[in-house]
Amino acid sequence: TLDIAAEAAWVVESYPCRSLTENADGSFRAEMVVNSEHWLGRLLLRAEGGVTVTSPDHLVGLQSRVATEVLARYRANNSDT
Repeated sequence: TLDIAAEAAWVVESYPCRSLTENADGSFRAEMVVNSEHWLGRLLLRAEGGVTVTSPDHLVGLQSRVATEVLARYRANNSDT
């Protein structure tokens, strides 16, 4: 289940949702079937904070974990310069 800000509406326009509720402020609550944690992590990064995972619990902190991993790889690759 994802909370999607109005500025990230492209997510619900681009990917199929099992259920979709539009809120009065233009944001959405969507249920999506996700077959890959890697894919979801990339989507969360692309959405730049406009998408928040609310369930299941093991995916709630995925955006933060993926961002930390990407930053660590970036730092490791640039520490030699």
